[in-house]
Amino acid sequence: LCLAGAVARGARRGSRRAGAPAALPSKVRAVGFDGLDYVINNAGYFPGTAEGETLSAMDFAEQLKQIDVCAVGVLRVSSACVNGGLVAAGGKIIIISSQAGSTDWRFTQCPDGGNYGHHMSRAACNIGGVLLSQELKAKASPVAMLHPGFNRTGMTRKYAHIWDVEGAVESSEGAMRVLHEALQCSGKVPLHRTWIMVRVPWRVLTATCSWLNLSSRG
Repeated sequence: LCLAGAVARGARRGSRRAGAPAALPSKVRAVGFDGLDYVINNAGYFPGTAEGETLSAMDFAEQLKQIDVCAVGVLRVSSACVNGGLVAAGGKIIIISSQAGSTDWRFTQCPDGGNYGHHMSRAACNIGGVLLSQELKAKASPVAMLHPGFNRTGMTRKYAHIWDVEGAVESSEGAMRVLHEALQCSGKVPLHRTWIMVRVPWRVLTATCSWLNLSSRG
């Protein structure tokens, strides 16, 4: 799992090693792991320069990079682990996503629009998780899309002025929340969209909405 995270971080730094995820199975086995019960996709990229993005100040390269890391990165790591036989029978795929991908909540949280790359990348991640769960049903491998809440990390440092006000926690505490939710996953439910603390509608164009389960910010 640590190696999977390292590949995601490499992509965030602009790594051109497109074949790196394919090497995951051999690298993980080399350190004594095989038949993983959990694969946790924890890549996140939302640079400070992207904050406040509007039509008059677009950075298309950064938008694509956010989508590449936050959405396509999940598929790179998950496909490498599944196709490489690294995931145990009934093993869980955990995706840490965000309420930022909720189309419904954009009307409230983003009344003036903006921050296109961030929100599009998380929406893409969410639909990717749904499709992944459909494909993995035959393997009885459930997919869970989780949110650790508002954490005090380098990525959220641009919001440091509201960390205390909105109850941001240390990443170690956020990790424990994720692990707690991951342990609740069951192969009887292909897609777990029960996020932490609050249920958030993540799409708004149909009468029967699917729900993600999110905390206060992400």
